[in-house]
Amino acid sequence: MKTHLIPICIVISILALASCVEEYWPELNGDYTNQLVIDGKITNEPGPYTIKLSNTSSLNEPAYNPLSGAIVIISDNEGNSETLTETSAGIYQTSPTGIQGIIGRMYKLSLSIAGKNYETAFEELLAPVPIESFNYEIETQLTNVTEKYYEEGYQFYVTSDKATNNETYYYWEVEETYENHASYPLEFTFSGTINVPINKDSLYYCWTTEVTNNIYTKSTKNLHQAKVLNLPLHFMPLSNEKTRIGYSAIAKQFTISSNAYFFLSAIEDMNSNNDGLYSSQPYQITGNLVNIEHPEEAVLGYFLTAGVSKSEHVFTPRGFFTDVEQDVWSRTHCHVRSSGYLNLPTNYEYMVNSTPDQWPLYFAKAWILHVTLHRSFYTLELVGVEDVCADCRTKGGTTQKPDFWVD
Repeated sequence: MKTHLIPICIVISILALASCVEEYWPELNGDYTNQLVIDGKITNEPGPYTIKLSNTSSLNEPAYNPLSGAIVIISDNEGNSETLTETSAGIYQTSPTGIQGIIGRMYKLSLSIAGKNYETAFEELLAPVPIESFNYEIETQLTNVTEKYYEEGYQFYVTSDKATNNETYYYWEVEETYENHASYPLEFTFSGTINVPINKDSLYYCWTTEVTNNIYTKSTKNLHQAKVLNLPLHFMPLSNEKTRIGYSAIAKQFTISSNAYFFLSAIEDMNSNNDGLYSSQPYQITGNLVNIEHPEEAVLGYFLTAGVSKSEHVFTPRGFFTDVEQDVWSRTHCHVRSSGYLNLPTNYEYMVNSTPDQWPLYFAKAWILHVTLHRSFYTLELVGVEDVCADCRTKGGTTQKPDFWVD
């Protein structure tokens, strides 16, 4: 840690001096454990809005430690407020009909936990700047610095419209959606009785939507015009399995305050310089949430107030697998649980010897390897398989096709 701590402290000092308001940057204690981490935002998009609370873990045993039992309140400068509901451990949300982000208003977050009270300063929800274009080019990028490994992939670029303010600060998120399939269509499940699905493909097709991990920031302060041109954002290697069937991405462009920009750009620099250390353990950059009674306490993360605009959905070329390639993929991604071959129990034995804690059992027509003295070959047989073989939801995502999806 010492090799990283000095340069980051220098960065924090520079950022504090550069800010237009006086900032307090507390020093962190030596073990970095059990420190409060906040992650959340309010924007001009409709709610609900989500705040995530957790405690840091040690570097030796990194873990996500959600923080439950907090009272979390979002307020605006006109006297409106809402107490968020904890929907799961450490996850707090507003009501869909609750407080809404309105351009021009100012918002703050208040938090009470274990007798401690925290608060951010008010920040204005700035008007978003539209995205002019979001597209990709096929390029070759260095994806492993240590092994000097290069891969071909889709490099996404964003261009903003011209802002009315020459000193505009941006932060981008890239949201990706991809289609994934189970290895085989489901024939039936067993939970004491045999259950045959009406549609064997009902658990075969899934779509997953998630935000990529990287942080992207840019300021127009020193540009010839208040416009961001072809800023490289997300890079997706062609070898990534997400691109195997269908892949789409969308850019969200947040117009943020200078303080938020200094915080996020410091994290971006730390990620690029230290092989993504911050992404798992954000120990050295504090945010805008302050302990009211003890401001010297280090609190990590940031409550973001931002105007957001979105790009159109951009689709990469659909992957194409021949029947042979699909068969090979299915064999390598599916583990057979029962069959009449390879000394495994038959389907009947597998079912009658199962217990309720193992249910449901999944059955599909899967490829079975036969090995003889002269050759090896596969046959397609009805066998018991792991859930991942016949239920695409086990890989994440939902069977509900997105409205924007293009087949």
